[in-house]
Amino acid sequence: MAQEFPGGVTADDVREIWRDQLRPVPPNLINPRLSTPSREFLASVGLPTIEVQEWDPVDQRRLLETAAYGGREFVVIAESYDGAQRCGIDLATDEVTYLASRPENSCLLNSTVALFVLFLGIFQRTVLELTKTDEDTLVDAVHAVWSQLEIRDPRALDQENYWQPILDQVASEWE
Repeated sequence: MAQEFPGGVTADDVREIWRDQLRPVPPNLINPRLSTPSREFLASVGLPTIEVQEWDPVDQRRLLETAAYGGREFVVIAESYDGAQRCGIDLATDEVTYLASRPENSCLLNSTVALFVLFLGIFQRTVLELTKTDEDTLVDAVHAVWSQLEIRDPRALDQENYWQPILDQVASEWE
């Protein structure tokens, strides 16, 4: 039976999406203050090894560090090429947060690191890797991501959070 993480995500779900583009993190490089499910996910499944949209993977050694941001502490797991925007696991809530260059623009990405890695992969495979990019294909791809988010991580679709504006922007590129 596949290992299951909070949000109903299994290791097999994530590996199927990412194929050979995940790298488990050695346990000695994972911040011990992260929750047990987050540490287990990072150690057994890992993080993507490729850039997705604007997100670059961080050096695994940085997963031992914490970053103070907006009065909270995070373990940064991805960042923009210039480092101005980051994704971090909130040590208090276990949520993955979009850490914008201005704290007032920060928001929830996903409820857990397992859901974040899963949805980053779904977005990469379903939307960003489209070989045919007409309006119907793009709208169908966005709808597929949206549907999965509604089922697995509905809070991530709240207007003030990360995914809804991103999916709306992609879908509107043909208008």
